[in-house]
This record gives sequence, C-alpha cells and structure tokens, in this order.
Amino acid sequence: MPAPLDPNQSNKVVPLSEVHANRRETEPSDVVSRADLKNLLAEVIDERVAEKFTRLQKSIDLMLVHIGAVQSGEVEDSALKVTTDLNASTDIALATIQLRPEDYYIYTTGDIAEALSVSIHKVYTLSKKLELRNNSHYHKEMKTGKTSHIPKYSQPTFDKIKQEVEREKGLN
Repeated sequence: MPAPLDPNQSNKVVPLSEVHANRRETEPSDVVSRADLKNLLAEVIDERVAEKFTRLQKSIDLMLVHIGAVQSGEVEDSALKVTTDLNASTDIALATIQLRPEDYYIYTTGDIAEALSVSIHKVYTLSKKLELRNNSHYHKEMKTGKTSHIPKYSQPTFDKIKQEVEREKGLN
C-alpha cells in the first residue's frame, strides 16, 4: 500500500516518470507473469476448451471483417451462417446468396411515385434528401441497354420514402 500523502508536499509537482517508479516500488511483488498465467490456465483449461476459444475468436474476427465490408459497401450479396462442421476452423462461415439485383431492386422511381400518390420528382428529391441514391442497400443503377441505365430501388427504400411522405403530410 502506498505511503500516505504528506500534507506539507500537496503542492509539489512530481514528474510522471517518478510517480510510475514510486508506484512500482510500492506495488506488491506477487504479480503473475504472462508465462505463469499461461501455465496456470493450461492446468485449468483442457485442450478442447482452448480449441473452442480459438474457433470462437476466429468466428468473431470473421464477423468483424464481414461487417466492415458491408459498412464500406464492398459486400452486397453475402451473409454469415453458423456451421456445425467440426473440421471447420470457425463456427461461422460466409454463405453466398444467389440474389439477382432485379429481385432486390424491385421499384422504379415511377413505381414508388404511383404507389405513394406523389410525383416522380418528389421521389427523386426524397431519395437524394435521404441519401439513398449512393447507398447500395437502397439504390442501384440498372443497365437497360448499351449505354442507358435506370435507377432501381429496394423495399427498404420504398419504406423510407413512404415514411418521409407520411411525415411531411402530417406537418401540413
């Protein structure tokens, strides 16, 4: 336990390095080294449990990598699945989803406008205002010819625009 503070030295400035050195001198010497801790854990945890921890850590690492890829827009059409394969190195694996863009981006600007009884311009304006057009979860430019494209939207886009239209109607 550290020595009590001397009230006469309360205003004295002590360099941080000196404080650390003093703390090391006053700390108990029964601190366990990393090697000792590993040996202790090896006695308590058998090899099967250690393998499970390793698989779990690999699974968590894979999830974090996948989540980062989704956030950055690198991945659109894959998902994680839990595997029961005992020979796998992780409990989680990437599962490829065979979803065609046409099956996900099901709405045109006109479809949304008609369904919500608003103008095409309103849908376009809201899609920009809500920042849906540059997000692959909501919007994709679909090729319709050699050089022409049409904007297509997903169900989450429809839901967000509908919510905004209803909110605006409530304000009027």
